Amino acid sequence: MGRRLARIYPLYFLLCLATYYAFWRANHFLPHHFFFSLTLTQAFFSDAKYAGIAQAWTLTVEESFYLLAPIAFWLLRRRVPLWVQPFALLGVGLLLVLMLSPVGAHTYGFLGSFRLMLLFSIFGRGFEFYAGMQLARWYQQGRLRRYQQPAFLTLLGSGLIIAALSGMVWTKGGYTYGQEHAFGVALNNVVLPGGIIMLFAGLLTEPTWLRYLLSTRIFQILGKSSYAFYLIHLGSVRDWLALHLTPHNGLLFIVLNLLAIGLHYVIEEPLNRWLRPAVATVRSV
Repeated sequence: MGRRLARIYPLYFLLCLATYYAFWRANHFLPHHFFFSLTLTQAFFSDAKYAGIAQAWTLTVEESFYLLAPIAFWLLRRRVPLWVQPFALLGVGLLLVLMLSPVGAHTYGFLGSFRLMLLFSIFGRGFEFYAGMQLARWYQQGRLRRYQQPAFLTLLGSGLIIAALSGMVWTKGGYTYGQEHAFGVALNNVVLPGGIIMLFAGLLTEPTWLRYLLSTRIFQILGKSSYAFYLIHLGSVRDWLALHLTPHNGLLFIVLNLLAIGLHYVIEEPLNRWLRPAVATVRSV
């Protein structure tokens, strides 16, 4: 957990300060949003889930998983299968919403709806993390099957991803996004991660052109800088570039990737190297 925070938090913190400074200049600064953003808890609150760097709500889910991971491994050692645990987590989430939704108006909407719990919290999105844990265990144990058909898992995973995304578009109905529909929630939280895990299994075991492409130097660099890109591809940085440099989405994509690479090598990676010994010292105490 400490090592993960040492990697993701410094750059996030700096960009968060810059974002809220822009909000303050525009008279849009909200102290409680600032607090939720700094503590990576914004996705627990209906009123603040898109606070600050809007896409950073996913960090709430991710860090929640890292906090729960020791419990997951403890349960696994006591023969509670990984596939059972996300259902238990979902049950806890349902109970919390039933208890907290009546007072949501006084708590900024803290776990105030089933939609929030299912789409924006670890209680609803635990399936994808546990699927990743299962894949890692199978890979470490040498249990990933190699099929005779070329690129079988890669193609099957890609097909399942396309099917899940198409299904969410098809079920969108009157909702803003397809995953807000009940069937879309199942597609987004269960079927889509299943496709991604199959694709990853294929990348681990099958010598495909996609595996080769992702192993090239340019994609390795893009992969390392992907976190910085994730933080800036929406929000104040992107808006400033669109206003002052170019509104063209294709050019913006290139500029944002170049900026993300610079942020990774100039800020993210040096700060991580600087903080790593301190984290190791704290862990050893």
